[in-house]
Amino acid sequence: MTILALLVGLSKTWGIRLTGYEAFRKLHYSLAMVYIGACWGHWDKLKCFMLPSLIFWLIDRGCHLMRTGLLHYHILNSGHVGLRTCTADITLFPDPEYGDVYRLDLANNQDPWAIGQHYYLCFPESIETGLVKHSYIIRTKHGETKNFAQLCACKLSPAVCLDIKTTPVILTGPYGSHTMDNIEPHSNVLCVAGGTGITYVLPILLQHAQSLRPVRAKYSLIWSIKETRDLKWVEAELIALQQAPEDMNLDINIFVTQGIATKIKSRGKELHPADTQVKEVTSIGSSGATDGRSRSLYLHQSDGINGYRRRDVANLIGDFLESTIDGPTILFSSGLGVIISDVRGVVAGFNSPSRVWCGQQRYDLKFVGEDRMEI
Repeated sequence: MTILALLVGLSKTWGIRLTGYEAFRKLHYSLAMVYIGACWGHWDKLKCFMLPSLIFWLIDRGCHLMRTGLLHYHILNSGHVGLRTCTADITLFPDPEYGDVYRLDLANNQDPWAIGQHYYLCFPESIETGLVKHSYIIRTKHGETKNFAQLCACKLSPAVCLDIKTTPVILTGPYGSHTMDNIEPHSNVLCVAGGTGITYVLPILLQHAQSLRPVRAKYSLIWSIKETRDLKWVEAELIALQQAPEDMNLDINIFVTQGIATKIKSRGKELHPADTQVKEVTSIGSSGATDGRSRSLYLHQSDGINGYRRRDVANLIGDFLESTIDGPTILFSSGLGVIISDVRGVVAGFNSPSRVWCGQQRYDLKFVGEDRMEI
């Protein structure tokens, strides 16, 4: 019972925060093995329950190890076949107030992952054709992200005389559901994200921008960030959305919670929350140059929790629904718990079976959320 109590306690948020994720993971494995051994030693007749548990656990660990091995089993430069880590390019976005943000970009020879899935990353350093691209946005604070920041600081040191700063990475995955499976061919898509939650929703819009979709479907992104400089995290992806085909009915609204917002304009209806200050720019690119296909973005300044107040979220979702022509709507959201809770409540309020029964499919809303809990 003592071991079980420790397992439960260390699995709580405060337990993981106290020990760190890696310590939590290793302690969990160790204590589980001790528990099985203690039960077996207490009464050997319990082995009929303990043995299957041990066997299934070992099979599970073996499958995880095999999956990781297959991801990194390549032809080496020497011509031999063996395990090789991925080389990730490091980009630093300094943020001394809220924690520096790093972006990792790598490519690996593997089967494509599905949008909505995720990987676990291991950094073994602590002191083309057929390649699948991975990009990760990591805000560094405490625990393992702090260790990662220290690793990157060494890599980015002026003493390291390399044009491109890189680090080896070992991937484990993919895990999670296929987000795109939730989208019907005629569905409208609304994405709401806070901070690094943009990594969950942005691939959905990028996928639609690259595929043939019904012209009548509508798409929208609502993203909350602390500073306008945070746009640099995904600058290339936002520019790709700006240059999406003209028949993709897309609006992009970005809320800035700190500093002075420089607004980037988007085609479609402009929003005017009470505390919004806006100034128009056509592109987020460093040169400011655009072509005939380029669409711009709405950038708003807001003082609400995580970038916008609940009533602003309701207004934005309501305006989106009113602007759709036909079909149901699916809303994807990722961010801190307060964002997920607010968005879920607003979606529940707009769902209207009576209107759907009368043929107004726009009030058929589906919610798909991913919590970004700060541990």
